[in-house]
This record gives sequence, C-alpha cells and structure tokens, in this order.
Amino acid sequence: MKDRSSFLREKLSNVPFSSIAFSQCEALFVALVGWVPGIPGFAIRTLVYKCLFKRLSGMAWIQPGVTFVSTNRLTVGKHFGVNSGTYINAIGSLWSTPDRGAHAAGVRAAGHPEGDCH
Repeated sequence: MKDRSSFLREKLSNVPFSSIAFSQCEALFVALVGWVPGIPGFAIRTLVYKCLFKRLSGMAWIQPGVTFVSTNRLTVGKHFGVNSGTYINAIGSLWSTPDRGAHAAGVRAAGHPEGDCH
C-alpha cells in the first residue's frame, strides 16, 4: 500500500509554490470576511474580493457564507450578487456581465431548485 504522504507530495510537485501560497491566502481571507453580516460585511467583502478577483467592477453584493475557489480567475462586471450557500469555483475561469449573467460550469447554489447555475 502506498504511503499517504506520497500522494500529497506527488500532487504538490506539479503545482507552483505561488499557486499554493495564493490558494492558502485566498482561503484565509474568504473565511475571515465571509461571515461578517450586514452592510459592513458587503463593504469589507467587496474590498477584499477586489484584491483577490482577476477583475471586479463596481460594488459586489455577496451574502455571508459564499465559498470561492480560484478567485484570481474570476472576472465579474457591475451589479454582481451571490446568495448565501453558493460555491463558486473559477478554476477554468469564470466571467459575468450585467447583461449576460454568469458563464462557467463551476457555480453551485445550495438548495437552488435548478441545481447547477450556468
């Protein structure tokens, strides 16, 4: 039986250190600001996500409890809003514009009657 640590070593050997460092910082910042309620939370999340996202235009209306992965590949336009319980993984890139909605396969809305949102 293969050593469990060899699996991790093999996976990490193909990932640049900068990507690992960014994903760890991303997870920390998303966790730190993701729970703050009300208008202060929306303002704080917008400021943090403007730093993390590839591009974020305008104010983001991101509810508490949203999970983001690979934010550095996420481009969104004005009037971007996300409800609590949503998981957004932009590993293959994700973009949104005010007139066209979100475009990607990495969006999942928990409890949404339509399931995956495309």
